[in-house]
Amino acid sequence: GKEYSFQIPYYDHAAVENAMHCCAAVFALGIETSVFQRMADLPPLQMRLEMKEGQNGCSLINDSYNADLNGLMSALEFMGLQQDGRTKTVILSDISGIVTSNDEVYKQVLLHLQLIGVKKLFAVGRVFMANATIFQQSDIDARFFADTEELLKSLISSSLKNELILIKGVRNFQFEQVSRL
Repeated sequence: GKEYSFQIPYYDHAAVENAMHCCAAVFALGIETSVFQRMADLPPLQMRLEMKEGQNGCSLINDSYNADLNGLMSALEFMGLQQDGRTKTVILSDISGIVTSNDEVYKQVLLHLQLIGVKKLFAVGRVFMANATIFQQSDIDARFFADTEELLKSLISSSLKNELILIKGVRNFQFEQVSRL
């Protein structure tokens, strides 16, 4: 029957849900509710929806920590909240943890990319390449790469300018190299 308020330095649905779980734990464990005030000082997690300034007027959302479907949807939601008028570009690896058919999952990914207005997709991995036709039939400029090394070579000669770029990849793709570039 009491009301509490606090701030967290994150905006995505998953972070808000995590904060609510922490609140429930505080109440369940009988911890002093003054700890809520410390949530405003939570540091950003590296490689988890980390906003960075890039080259050529680009901003990066580095979320190269993992690429399961729920994490991808959360990252796309976060990207959709950024309304700065720049072209939206996504660099994405194969998605991990898929238990249903790949083509249905990748159709769902395409739908979400379109919903937030993504114009360019750099897709990396054999599963993405096997599902390329799904994306090639859309209005998104989709490019496909077998591995991260091939992607890096392409990005060196790419002309990404004034874009909001989401970098989302499974750990074994080592997308931290993409973020550094």
